[in-house]
Amino acid sequence: MKPTVRTLTRILALATFLTGTANAETPISSVHLLDEKSIQLADAFPDLEAGGGYTFRARKVLLAPGANTETVSHDGAPSITYVTRGAVVEWREGTEPQPRGLHQATMDRGEVVHYWKNSGTEPAELLIVEVRRLATP
Repeated sequence: MKPTVRTLTRILALATFLTGTANAETPISSVHLLDEKSIQLADAFPDLEAGGGYTFRARKVLLAPGANTETVSHDGAPSITYVTRGAVVEWREGTEPQPRGLHQATMDRGEVVHYWKNSGTEPAELLIVEVRRLATP
């Protein structure tokens, strides 16, 4: 399924609703997970064919100036990362660093190994949404 603008807009709107609004005055010294929510994808998008086997996770992450996230591999979990405050640099394995500014988004299909760094002098905030397979018992 190729994501449409409508689907991506619904995903970002749902993620914003799930994670709420961050407090711009939150003191930070490194990297803070401000909020995390998960729901089953079939509940959010009942018309999605494979929705029953997946969960939708939305996280807001605050990065202090100079801080970076851990290096992660989404391992088959496609994601959208949206910069809601400040500016960051995305470091993807095998590519040049990519600066991302306020209101810019990036997508990956789940095969990427990367991390985010706040190279600026002000705090940065990311809204990260991903689709993950449900754990099997």
